[in-house]
Amino acid sequence: MAKKFNALAGVEPLNLVAMPKPQKTVHAHFRLINCLFSNELSAQADIADNVDRSALDSGAVGDNSIFWKLCTEQFNRGFPVDSVDGPMFADTLHFSHPTIDSHHEHVQPGN
Repeated sequence: MAKKFNALAGVEPLNLVAMPKPQKTVHAHFRLINCLFSNELSAQADIADNVDRSALDSGAVGDNSIFWKLCTEQFNRGFPVDSVDGPMFADTLHFSHPTIDSHHEHVQPGN
C-alpha cells in the first residue's frame, strides 16, 4: 500500500537496510545459565515470586520485573565490577563435561 501512495505522491521509496538478527549460539545458552545462577540474581529470585494482584494488573511482573530486567542487563552487558560475582562471571565456563570438552569448538560464553 505504501508503494502505491509513494508512486501517486511522486516520492522515491527509501532503501531501508534490515538490521541483522543476533545469532543464537551455544555460547549464549551458557551465558544465560551463568546469569541465572549468579549469586546476585539468586538473591533477587527470592523476592521475584512475591507478587500481589496490583503488580499483576499493572504488568510489573514477567519481563517488567526487577529480576528479569537485571538478568537482561547482566546478559547483555556483563556483571558490574563491584558485583558479588565479578565482571567476568557471565563469560566463564564453570564446569567440565566430557561431550562439551571433546567438541572441536570450545564454549566461550562471552561470544
